[in-house]
Amino acid sequence: DQWLGLEGSPSTFNVKANFPFLSDNIGLGFGLNSHSIGITTRLTFNAAYSYHLPLEDGRLSLGLSTSLRHITIDFTDERLVANQDISLDPAVEYTKYRSWFGNVGFGIYYQSVKWYAGVSIPRIAKSDLSFGETFDLDFMEARHIYTMAGYEFDLRTDIKLVPQILLKWVPNLPLNVDINAILHFEQGLVTGLGYRTYSGTGKKIGESIDLILGFQLHPNWYIGMSYDIGMNELKTAHSGSLEFVMRYRFLKKHNPYVNPRFF
Repeated sequence: DQWLGLEGSPSTFNVKANFPFLSDNIGLGFGLNSHSIGITTRLTFNAAYSYHLPLEDGRLSLGLSTSLRHITIDFTDERLVANQDISLDPAVEYTKYRSWFGNVGFGIYYQSVKWYAGVSIPRIAKSDLSFGETFDLDFMEARHIYTMAGYEFDLRTDIKLVPQILLKWVPNLPLNVDINAILHFEQGLVTGLGYRTYSGTGKKIGESIDLILGFQLHPNWYIGMSYDIGMNELKTAHSGSLEFVMRYRFLKKHNPYVNPRFF
């Protein structure tokens, strides 16, 4: 839940699963994403295929994905406020607009025991988003490019530091950067800090600071949470953002390590 206390703020729910298929060199993944903001809701179905190339010191993975999304814009939402009845405004049809959209994506990813790096474009096609002839607004889907990397440092035999960086680039928008520093303790405790650069107007020291806490309850079970402290102009209108994650892994006995991305 993003920007707690601000009506109509973004809310997202994800369910994902991935597993080897036929052999350890082939992977399949599936996902379901529900996202709402204001009067707009989006339901996304994802499917992904990956091929893994074993190398001397790690593994190179190539991935293809496809997505199908159902988007609803609801002008009958009771939260909409106007000086008079919205249904009387001829510029706004008092109805729900719905439509389906599809796209494809690509990614390349390298991982070793100590570090990882990757580049992905989740939606390659710059397609028009049309809701029919009666809807006057036209939307164009922008191409997003993500680049990420991380490295694991051994501070002590029982403490590891994993700095991470994520770059997000969209045409005609400022470059957005996320920087994390994660501490992983041998007892299963995970804690850290995150920082996101500011991409709006004016002089701000950043978009947000994130507090991260997690527990590896069992080799298979992990739970975690993060709390986002806003630093932009919206900070006076909300109480931060909250995120929870729960993961279960079916570990293989012959796999000696866990990807440092997912401590």
